[in-house]
Parts: sequence; structure tokens; C-alpha cells
Amino acid sequence: MSLTNNKAALFGKGSATASLAPAVSVTKTSSTAKTSTSANTTSAAVAAAKAKKISEAEEYRQKAENYLKTSFLQWKPDYVASAPMFERAADLYKQADDMLTASEMMLKAAQSHEGYNALASVAVANTKAATLLKAAGPGQEKRVAELLLTAAEFWGLSGDIQKYGETTAKAAKEMEDVNSKEAKATYEKSVSILCPDNQPTSPIAVEIFRNFFSFLVRKRMLDDAIALSSQMVKVMLASELDSSAFKVLASVTVIQLAQGDSVKAQQTYLQEHMNIPGYLQSRECVLADDLTMAFSSEDLDKLDKAKRSPEMHYLDYEVQQLGKALTLFDPVFLAPAPAQATAPARSAAKASPVQSNSSGGGGKSDLFGKSAPPPLSATQQTSPSARAAGRPAPPPPPPLPPAPKPEEAGEADEEEAEEEEHADLDGLHIDDDAEEGEDDDIAGDRKERNYGEFTGVITDSARSASGEEMMGHLSAATTEALLNQQQQQTVDEDDELDLS
Repeated sequence: MSLTNNKAALFGKGSATASLAPAVSVTKTSSTAKTSTSANTTSAAVAAAKAKKISEAEEYRQKAENYLKTSFLQWKPDYVASAPMFERAADLYKQADDMLTASEMMLKAAQSHEGYNALASVAVANTKAATLLKAAGPGQEKRVAELLLTAAEFWGLSGDIQKYGETTAKAAKEMEDVNSKEAKATYEKSVSILCPDNQPTSPIAVEIFRNFFSFLVRKRMLDDAIALSSQMVKVMLASELDSSAFKVLASVTVIQLAQGDSVKAQQTYLQEHMNIPGYLQSRECVLADDLTMAFSSEDLDKLDKAKRSPEMHYLDYEVQQLGKALTLFDPVFLAPAPAQATAPARSAAKASPVQSNSSGGGGKSDLFGKSAPPPLSATQQTSPSARAAGRPAPPPPPPLPPAPKPEEAGEADEEEAEEEEHADLDGLHIDDDAEEGEDDDIAGDRKERNYGEFTGVITDSARSASGEEMMGHLSAATTEALLNQQQQQTVDEDDELDLS
């Protein structure tokens, strides 16, 4: 007899069937019911709290509007009493998560503040109204920008120029994706307020410049971004933010290369950026040099290495995107018509980068108002040795003095002997003024300057304290171009001294 039959005989068939049936669990059903009940209770509590806040807000709103009514005993609206009531109502609507109504109440508070000529309070109320409206959801950018501009105007009327410029910049930020043209004009207004004469008056002036520059690059207003960079560099150097200024200079090189004008990029790099103190020793200078030389030599490997360098990743994000898209043969973004006309000069720049830098840059001013070297003369450009070596020819010798009269032959011989004793160390001629008796101190300073510039032009600016070369990271062509550029400037200075 089996165990089942024994159980059935002892306890009956019903008990055996019952023992085989699984037990029904009520724990899960009970937990689900409790969770649902708790959620319903929380939702009801939140709804009740919101309703209470809205009811209180309506009471304050009614009180504020009553203060603005006139009667037989109250001839004028009481703006002083109504303003805080509207502000309290706005705060309660905000707690009830009704941002649109809260913004409306804050605007009514601003109108009340304006009624009793509290200009700073009007600006604060409009700024809070813009913040509440922005929190209401997307699609409010245009209205938010209008409220911020109103707040900025009242800051200006109250005499707070710093907040005037900062609030104007906030309005420009809101306009970026709504109206690019108005955003650009608003940014320009902001930086003109905060940086008169390129002297920052706000601690966030540099940050506003960065936002403006990034906006211009993102909207592909590249010429405007290059024009803004000059003012940015001056403001950053005035704020002792040299590293930020050097990043802007490297960004300009990337932008010009992205426009497809490698000749102009190299000219700007050599003739303007190299005049910025400290840039020659910066890591950003290495990046700019690698990029310009990769284009001038059409070295694809060098370009890829520069695009992957850490210095590229330190630039602004929008500039990074331009830099990573650089190619040797197709510009990322076409430059304007005048810049495209320089394309034939690109092949000439590959053969002689020094001449391409000197030509086309004469008469321009750098970031600090210094004039770039003038173009080469016809004699220098047509010199066979200069064309063969790819360098400008030395200046022509000065005209010979007139032959002395017979009675002055003895004196002429003595003057010629003096001239040989004081001959220049590098074969430079001494001015006629010095030959006729120019002051010894002036002549000595002149020879010392000529010697330093022609034999050790990079001694002070390109050597570290340990005496090692700081220009070792630059390409040979760039170094040679800098030396020739300095030599041309020295010759021009000598000519000016001759005339004086």
C-alpha cells in the first residue's frame, strides 16, 4: 500500500487533495495595494498644498490691486504698498509650480516699483520675471531676452554700469538661437559697456568675450570673430590672463586656415602674433607653427599630428571642430572674395615663405598698433641672389660722397681713416651725420643695437634663463622668417635715423 493510500485511509480523500494544492500568497497583493495607496495619498497632499498656495497668492494679489485703486479718500495709487504684495504673490505662485503666473506677478511688482521711481528695484523685478518665465519651459527665449534688456536699461538708469553690461550680455545669450543679428549687436553693446578703452570693469568681462567669440564661430561669422580677437587679446592681457590670450591667437590661426587662406594665416602669425610678449614661448605658438608649416609644405602627416595635439583640445570647442576638419586641399569654409584672390600667391609662399610674409602685410597694424614691415623694394625683389636663396637681398650701399677738392684732400684722408676705425661690425654703413661728427654716444648706441640685432636677434626674447634656445620648437623656416623680418625692421630704423 502506498503512502498516498495510507493517508487517504486515515484522513479521507479530501485531505490528500488539499495537501497537494499550492498555497496562495497574499503578501505581494498587500504590498502593491499599500504602494498604490501611498502614491495616491502623496498626490492628494501635493495637490492640496498647491491649492493652498494658490489661494494665498490670490489673497495677496487682491490686496496689491486694492492698493492701486483710487477712491474718495485715496486719490493716488499706493505703489509702495502694492509692490511687496505682488512680490509675495509671485513667490507663492512659484511654490505652487505656476511659473507663468508668477512671472506675471513679478512684472506687476516691477510696474509698482517704477511708480515710485525705484529704478534698481525695477531692474531686479524684471530680472526675476525673466528667470521665472525661462523656468516655465522652452519657447520663451525672445520674451526672456526682452525682459532682460528692460532690466539692463534700468540698471543703466540707476547708475550701475557693471550690472548694465552683464545683464545686456545675458540678453544676448538668450537671443543666440532666436535672432543671430540682434544677438551679435547686443553682444557688441555689452562688451563696449564693460570694456571701455579695452580696460575691463567687470570680473566676468573675459567670460562674456569668450561667449561672444564662441557664438561668432558657431554661427560661422569667422571674419567678425577674427576682428573681435584683437580686442579680446588686449583685454585678457590687461587682466593678466596671458594663457587665455595665447589660446585666442592660436584660434585665429585655425580660423584663417579653415577659411582656406594659409598665406594670410602665416602672415598674421609671423607679423602680428609674434609681437605679443610671451607668445613665442607658449605651447599655443607651437600649435600655430605646426599648422602653418604643414600647409606651406603640404605635409599631411604634420597636419594630422597638429590636429591630435593636446594644445588643440585646449581651444574653444567651436574652434576645435574647425581645427579637426582642416584639410590641405579644400577649405572648411570659403573666405571672402578678397581672401580667395590670394590663392595664386600660395604656391609662391611655398617656395619663399619669407617673401610671402613681407608682401601683402605692409602698412597693416598689429594688435598693439605697431606697424608691420613694409614690402620689399624693387632692388631687393629683383636681386638674383635673393631669389636663389629665397631671402630678401641686403639694402643697397649708400651713395658715395662727392669728390673732395684738391685743397681738402688732406682733410678727406683723415676723415676716411676715422671712418675705417669706426666701421660697423657687420658691414653696416655709418650714417653721413656720424661721419661729419655725429655725437659719439648716438653712434655707439647705434652700433651696439645693430650688432645685437644682426648677431643675436633672439637673445633676449627666445632664450631661457638656463641659456637654452626657446625657439628650438619652431620650424627652421619660421625662425629664418623671424630673423629676416627683424633685419628688415632694423634697416628701416637705420634709414629713419639717417634722415633725422
